[in-house]
Amino acid sequence: MKKYIAALLLGGLIPNAHAISTFNPQNNVLTLDNVVVGGTQYNNVTLVLGNYYVLGVESSQAWVPDTCTSDNLTNVKYNAIGLNMPLAQVNQILGCKYDPALTYRSSLAIVYTWHAGNAILNVFFDTSGLFSKDIGGGVFKQAQGF
Repeated sequence: MKKYIAALLLGGLIPNAHAISTFNPQNNVLTLDNVVVGGTQYNNVTLVLGNYYVLGVESSQAWVPDTCTSDNLTNVKYNAIGLNMPLAQVNQILGCKYDPALTYRSSLAIVYTWHAGNAILNVFFDTSGLFSKDIGGGVFKQAQGF
């Protein structure tokens, strides 16, 4: 119930608010998992309602949608993905996030998959999942359907 009330209060204050974590009615402190303002995503945001002062922001990055469309998976965007690129940068280039349900892990690499319709893009990452990785012969990404 507190989350619902906080969402109603926040609705007119910050556009595109996402995932409210907690609201403390005793001190009017609202803590958000993340919020998108002007195309930038801010994570772990704490606000005091009534004063509207931002108390802290852990990090920020441009927000991208969770699902891809055919506009996201193109040859131009595919060619822009480079070796040793962080996952967040690949998401930014494509303009959408990978599908966690299609993630494949092995002892050599993690494969993240983006898809829309018949278009599929796989990018190989190191076993920490942080940077794109050559799995041999210069192969670090594969695509079909676009």
